[in-house]
Amino acid sequence: KAQSVEEASFDAWIRLYRPDENSPNVSESYYRRGALIALALELSIRARSGGKRSLDESVRSLYSRYGASGISYPSGAWEKAIRETGFDPSSFFRRYVRGRETPPFERLFAAVGLALAEKEEGDDRKRSDFGWKTKSENGKLTVLEVYDGRAARAAEIDAPDELVAFDGVKADDEQVKRIERDARPGTNVGIHFFRRGVLLETSLVLGRPRPAAYELKEDPKATAAARKLYGAWLGRPFPSPAKTKAAK
Repeated sequence: KAQSVEEASFDAWIRLYRPDENSPNVSESYYRRGALIALALELSIRARSGGKRSLDESVRSLYSRYGASGISYPSGAWEKAIRETGFDPSSFFRRYVRGRETPPFERLFAAVGLALAEKEEGDDRKRSDFGWKTKSENGKLTVLEVYDGRAARAAEIDAPDELVAFDGVKADDEQVKRIERDARPGTNVGIHFFRRGVLLETSLVLGRPRPAAYELKEDPKATAAARKLYGAWLGRPFPSPAKTKAAK
């Protein structure tokens, strides 16, 4: 939401490689998002061609035309190379490369027989979220980052505030983990903290945690067409129901 992948690439030298405490709120990694965009583009091309064409084809074409001769490829070359696969990338580039929308990964993965789901965690799964990143060093718990739209930002906590106490109890990593594990979203937590040597107090309303990770699983209900695309994409047959069950 902060930057398109095109903007992230253009601004890399002044943002990505010169980060500060507010970087997560104002910039994006073109490495991370670029990889996701490329994956979405690959799946889109394969779905459009029934698995017969791929993004690899476009990359090889660009290399033979430009890279092999040491020539920089011009603006629009990527879209032209992709269009030659039979997939029109105009809307894709407008929305996901130059725009800030996120590709519909659930639908794209479903087309190749895969289901995208939040990954289940262990007993320490968070019930609530402070909306910050902290660091414990030399007995001090310091705020490193505060994320827009989340609890700490609403409570006007900022980096590099030093956290002193939660509801009158000394603040440390274990307290943070305990509160996030045991308290429900909407719970008020009284926080004392130092800012530039001045002791301040605020009330923070815990938010809901965001998914820590996602995983992909073969969908046993995948259609025959999706199973065929899966095989064309990954170079191996879609697992049989027995193998899928055993893998779990």
